[in-house]
Amino acid sequence: MSDKGNLTLIWWLQFGVLFFAFFGFISATDEGFTCCTTCLISYFLLSAWKKQISKRMIDEEQVVYNKSLWESKLDQARTYENQLDYDHALSLYRELNMTEDIRRINQAKYNIRGERESGGSTTIIHGNYVDDRETVVKDSVLNRSNIGGSETSKIDELEKASALKEKGLINDEEYEQMKKEILGK
Repeated sequence: MSDKGNLTLIWWLQFGVLFFAFFGFISATDEGFTCCTTCLISYFLLSAWKKQISKRMIDEEQVVYNKSLWESKLDQARTYENQLDYDHALSLYRELNMTEDIRRINQAKYNIRGERESGGSTTIIHGNYVDDRETVVKDSVLNRSNIGGSETSKIDELEKASALKEKGLINDEEYEQMKKEILGK
C-alpha cells in the first residue's frame, strides 16, 4: 500500500479508536476504562506511525525537488556553455560541484579569450609589444630601437631612423619624434 493510502488508513483507525475510547469511558465500568486506556495507547502509537510516514513522504518529495532543481541547473549551465557565456556556466558547475566540467570550461574559456585578446598576432619588440590591430606604439620609438647607443654618432642614428622610415616600420610622425630625440631638441 502507498504512503498516502497508509495515512488514510491510519486516520480511520484513529477515528475508530477514539470512538471506542469515548464509549468505554462513558460506560464507567472496569472493562470500559481498560478499553479506553487501550484505545488511547493505540491512538498514540498510530500517531507516531502517521508522523513517521509523513516525514518519509516529505523527505521523498525533497529528494525529487532537489533532483529536479539539480537537473534544471545542469541544463541551464549547458545552455550558458553553448552560448559561450563561460562565467555563468562556471558558477553553476561550481555550485553543482562538477569538477570535470569546471576544468573543461576553464580550458575552453582561456583558449578562446587568449586568441581574442591577442588577436593571434602580437609583435614583440625588445620586451614591449606593438598592438598590430590598432598600431599603438608604447613608449617612444627611439627607446624601442637599438638606435642611440653611446658608440654611434648622431649621423649614424639619423641614418638608421631614415632606414626604418623607408622600410615602413615607422611613420613620418614617429620619424620626426626620433629625429628630435637624436638631435636633443
